[in-house]
Amino acid sequence: MAMKNYYFFVLAAIFPLLFIVDILFAQDIHYTQINATPLAVNPAFTGMFDGSLRASAIYRTQWEDVTIPYTTVGASVDIPIYLNKYGNYLAAGVQFMRDAAGDGNLINADGLFSLAYHKFYGLSQYLKRHKGAELGIGVQAGFGNREFDISGLYFNDKLSELPYHFNPGNA
Repeated sequence: MAMKNYYFFVLAAIFPLLFIVDILFAQDIHYTQINATPLAVNPAFTGMFDGSLRASAIYRTQWEDVTIPYTTVGASVDIPIYLNKYGNYLAAGVQFMRDAAGDGNLINADGLFSLAYHKFYGLSQYLKRHKGAELGIGVQAGFGNREFDISGLYFNDKLSELPYHFNPGNA
């Protein structure tokens, strides 16, 4: 009975936290191999691997024909930090992502901290090949920086003297 009360208390404490955040932003990174950065996909993937430490890095450049191509860099590290006798565990991780693009020097940089709790159902994790199920819940917090420098952009005289008259000119 005490264990049921414990789980009820944990859920009652965590559930209201889901509604505190006013603004949620969708993922805006440009990877084709997004599965190579599991913390960017879902914070509940923090620590969900076989091993004691996971580190990943990814680099992508695209649009090579433009003056300054779109470049994306990302790295993450996560580790299980507490394991109880039932195989349930708490994990933490950090990640960094940076996008840079174009003459306008558009930069999106994010640093994130992830925390996840994993509950095992079925056979124990200590067996070599467990066939149980794992349920994970994760949270993620961090900082983001967005920059855009218009001084590097060049606009040929596209507006004529008439108000609101667009003249495409010769490009």
